[in-house]
Amino acid sequence: MTELAAARVRTSIEEIRRIELIDATIRTISTLGFERTTIRDIARAAGASTGSVHYYFANKDELLRAAVVHCDDRFRARMRSALADVPTAVGKLERLFALCFPDDPEAGQDYYVFIDFWQQAARRPDFRHLFDKANAGWLDELAQVIQDGARAGELVLAGSARDEATGLAAMIDGLALYARVTYQLDPETARRILHARVEELRAPQSVVEISR
Repeated sequence: MTELAAARVRTSIEEIRRIELIDATIRTISTLGFERTTIRDIARAAGASTGSVHYYFANKDELLRAAVVHCDDRFRARMRSALADVPTAVGKLERLFALCFPDDPEAGQDYYVFIDFWQQAARRPDFRHLFDKANAGWLDELAQVIQDGARAGELVLAGSARDEATGLAAMIDGLALYARVTYQLDPETARRILHARVEELRAPQSVVEISR
């Protein structure tokens, strides 16, 4: 094996190990919460030593940052895949609501990581900067769906597509948080509330066409 080939193998193995540690971080934080999670807990979940964890990540904060980026990338990849074959903006939004509020509780595990991250971002500028960066991309994609719906005559906007996307994203995040701190909100109810908001945006002629 050449020196270059060996370097590529090492890089590939290291990247796989790094992702394994991030996945272990997500599982551990979703169960214990960020404050209670230790490097030892993450190492145990990954089947690794604490020294191995520190080889890739300086501290627990770095692990949380990496976990948030990984969760965000994974969610948006699923979103693009889920929406790719949906022809209408309203249909895309409904598919998105199903993705955000699945009936299987295990499918929403990543949200626990976001909740812990939001708590940190509320007090720490470095975490808030990362949140702003990740959230901007999410809002861009959501605003594009809404803008496409307005251009196609499906939706009527009172303000800009970006404002509507921000409001809808806040509803999604608020409902996701509420669903995890109370027994009063199930996925079906959350989807119904979001569906009602889309109905408010829907153009009159679009409603007529669908009802025929």
